[in-house]
Amino acid sequence: MMLFEKIYLVESEGSLLAITREGVHVRPIYEGSEICCYGTYGFRVFEVNFESDTCEEVKNLGNNTVFVGDNSSFSVKASEVMGYKPNSIYFTNDCWESYLGMDEEEKLEMTMMDMGIYMMEDGRIEPHFKGTSISYITPRCGIEGEVDHILSRL
Repeated sequence: MMLFEKIYLVESEGSLLAITREGVHVRPIYEGSEICCYGTYGFRVFEVNFESDTCEEVKNLGNNTVFVGDNSSFSVKASEVMGYKPNSIYFTNDCWESYLGMDEEEKLEMTMMDMGIYMMEDGRIEPHFKGTSISYITPRCGIEGEVDHILSRL
């Protein structure tokens, strides 16, 4: 049985995707170490088929871009929203336990530590947010308002 650190459910073009994320929880840098770290190092995407009661791994999202985070997860066609990369997963920092024991200034400094764009094609992770966050708990992906505006015009 496989266990995953985090699972997001996302509707994409009429299909339900179960997206797993690895590296989101605090862990020792090596077995027995008192020094801990965290940071996303991978995703896997599965299409859920309720009729056959199966999940099939998806290796390519095509023209779709997926956004995942504790506050919301959704999918859009990259060609309909300028500046976002197709076949990729944008993610926010969901490691709330990493903030335990920190003061407010430290929390805001750490917010951007585990946010990025995961490229499905080759597994690379790139930064996607440049700037300062005003919240250390699950910051918005930044596109939600733009997507809401675009969808309201359809």
